[in-house]
Amino acid sequence: MPQQEEKKDMLKAPAAAFTHGGKFHADDVFSAALLRIVYPNLPISRGFELPPGFDGLVFDIGGGEFDHHGPRGPVRENGVPYAAFGLLWRALGPGLLGQEEADRFDETFIQPLDLDDNTGCGSALAAAIGSFNPVWDSDADADERFWQAEAFAQQILSNRIEQILADQRAKNLVEQAFSQQKDGIAVLPCFAPWKRVAKQWPKIQFVIYPSQRGGYAAQAASLPGGEPGQLKCPFPAAWAGLRDEQAARVSGIKTLRFCHNSRFMITAETCEDAKEACYAAKRQAACRLPVGGSFGPKAVVCDCDGTVASVLLHEASFETICQLQRARQQGAIVMVATGRILPVVPQNLRQLADYCVCGNGALAAGRGQTILFKDEWTKEQTEQLTAFCNATGGALSFYFEADYGIYSGYEKFWEFYKVHLGRTDCMTLCPGQDRHLTELPYGAFYIGSDKALADYLASHPDLQAAPFMPGYYDIYKKSTNKAKMIGRVLEYAQVSWNETLAFGDGSNDVEMLAAAGLGYAMENGRDSAKMAADAIAPSVAENGMAQVLQALYDPLQTDDKE
Repeated sequence: MPQQEEKKDMLKAPAAAFTHGGKFHADDVFSAALLRIVYPNLPISRGFELPPGFDGLVFDIGGGEFDHHGPRGPVRENGVPYAAFGLLWRALGPGLLGQEEADRFDETFIQPLDLDDNTGCGSALAAAIGSFNPVWDSDADADERFWQAEAFAQQILSNRIEQILADQRAKNLVEQAFSQQKDGIAVLPCFAPWKRVAKQWPKIQFVIYPSQRGGYAAQAASLPGGEPGQLKCPFPAAWAGLRDEQAARVSGIKTLRFCHNSRFMITAETCEDAKEACYAAKRQAACRLPVGGSFGPKAVVCDCDGTVASVLLHEASFETICQLQRARQQGAIVMVATGRILPVVPQNLRQLADYCVCGNGALAAGRGQTILFKDEWTKEQTEQLTAFCNATGGALSFYFEADYGIYSGYEKFWEFYKVHLGRTDCMTLCPGQDRHLTELPYGAFYIGSDKALADYLASHPDLQAAPFMPGYYDIYKKSTNKAKMIGRVLEYAQVSWNETLAFGDGSNDVEMLAAAGLGYAMENGRDSAKMAADAIAPSVAENGMAQVLQALYDPLQTDDKE
């Protein structure tokens, strides 16, 4: 507890205090305890009538400021009536904790006691205080028992206040560690209270800290708004309750030494193995999204290639389309965000989507392929890249609204689009390399030397590239990315990023995954995407996005059904 002079009292220090005698309750006992915490030397007396000429603070009797027994007893805005403890806390609590924390403590600790005192609704803590009263046939002194109860209540109240102040002191340390989180995993330099801070950091899934017993402990963060004990990402069910060699053998993590039966905590000898346990939990439990949690997306945004489509699956799977339809039935908008041009977004996905963001964020269209926003290249950018490809032998395709305009390397693009899109009717040969004079493109695709392109981009900082695979690159303006255009569309649709669920797999999805309220990187995705995401979804080959959406909209299965 801080020293008395550090407190900002909101009540003039009284010379003495008085409350009723006889049988006592949690209300008058905790009121006395609070006064003794704030004013340690305050004399408090009890009796059935107020002493004549008493000029001190009176509570729970006498009809004054801190008595609630009158015909118009004070009531909080939420309808919970005040008792003496609540009235005193309203005056003194902000000086101990600050207004925000005092209000929170009133709601969680004091209001249940006030409600019990006013209604007799029942409270375990109130019953414990009441048990200090002498039984009916005892000759024990009620005042003596009152002070025994007051000492008990004062210890409880002091401990709770000290815990809150400790949380306040820990906040900066914890926030610093959270700001350096990676993949939703934060590492504290020492143990500090972190759970309240974590509620304000939705990206945090696990917190690691040095254990008092040696080694490191890792805990899974709770799911905001979920049921008590619901975790964002519990440790694997197969680890529950395991210790020592068995824990290491089953997990495959060399120094894992313990996993709590409730799967919220593990311990390991090294920080790296504690991190590996967190990653293992993310991999296994990534698509477990309890529908009872607080996250109900108003927008579902997905990449195309590597997320819902692949070389073997040119359109979104039936399962994926069904789950996206469910999302729309739940009131979410569906948006595709891809490097492709609009006409080659998979037809079944294009027909379902409310919006399509194409060319890595250079173009956005609504239903009926109505163009909403477009970020075109300049004539100079187009001609400079064309000259570079002509000089180095690179194959070059520009993105136009209706199709891909092939400026060079037609055969390479024919093979590429045949394999990866399952079609070649989306490309038009431009032998004169002059289509941009009448219609500016909004992106490009390059097939050629990695080094040559890297050198070109180094001297043209207005452009950037996202690798599809070695030697194959989307090229787009540095001022363009998926997240920027998605943000414009979300604003247009009146949906916030925090209400958005996003799926992606590539480096061009990083900003989108980081900005979303909940971002999933595919198991087959690039490391940069996984680092930016909140969780990892199963691979595109496993219909990973459909699995996550199904988990979101279906009830969470119990552990014994896993």
